[in-house]
Amino acid sequence: MIVTSLIAGGIWYLSPRRARNMNSVQFPTRTGRAAIDIIIESGMLYLAVQFVFVILFAIRHPAQGIVGVIAV
Repeated sequence: MIVTSLIAGGIWYLSPRRARNMNSVQFPTRTGRAAIDIIIESGMLYLAVQFVFVILFAIRHPAQGIVGVIAV
């Protein structure tokens, strides 16, 4: 839920409606680069969760059940 919220927040923050004009000059929105950044960011968050799950699984920690649900 947290990762999905962060991704949705990133999309909302970088969406084209956030582009403002200053003295009648429109700034480019660069939505292609923003989409790539969001995909990379979400991939890194998923990688971190999977990494924590693997470590907890290796040491047979009781919290692996909770992290396993999050990782899925």
